[in-house]
Amino acid sequence: FTSHIDGIMTAPHVNVTATLKGYADFNADVATAVNFKTDQSASVLDNILAELPFLGLQNLTKDEMFMNPVTFYFGGTPFTVKPGFSCQLKAYHIGLLKGSLRVGLSTKLLLLGVMNFDTDLGIMNNLSAKAVDVQFTPPTWMLFTNHFEMGMMLQPTMWLSGSFGAMKDMEMGFALR
Repeated sequence: FTSHIDGIMTAPHVNVTATLKGYADFNADVATAVNFKTDQSASVLDNILAELPFLGLQNLTKDEMFMNPVTFYFGGTPFTVKPGFSCQLKAYHIGLLKGSLRVGLSTKLLLLGVMNFDTDLGIMNNLSAKAVDVQFTPPTWMLFTNHFEMGMMLQPTMWLSGSFGAMKDMEMGFALR
């Protein structure tokens, strides 16, 4: 810590430096167990696309979303089309499965942190960590099954709603699976 004042009409120049030297034990041991007792099942994951922001599909849901209607004419006959889209994501499994999975990581961390505050430069931080004595337990698993399949099924649907001349409120959909 240093402080210096040049005069009564100026703010003092202050410099504070703090250091952290530390040691940390890190140990993660993860184990799971699964037991699928039914031969097959499927479940709808409501709006799972909103939970996966890296896909860029947050606004897509199983509810239909329609765009503004577009009206155009063939001769004197008006066509009005209102495109829409819906999307559903399902998780499913087929077959019986019983098993477990285990993975582990253990290490010691040497930490060094420095914080410096200067009234002219502001605050500067630096934190570094060095892992020593790293021990990694590779994934081990034990599975009992005859046949097992697990997957995700994306079901997008394209909707066209509109009118053709005197016919009103027609709707047509195309679905993919």
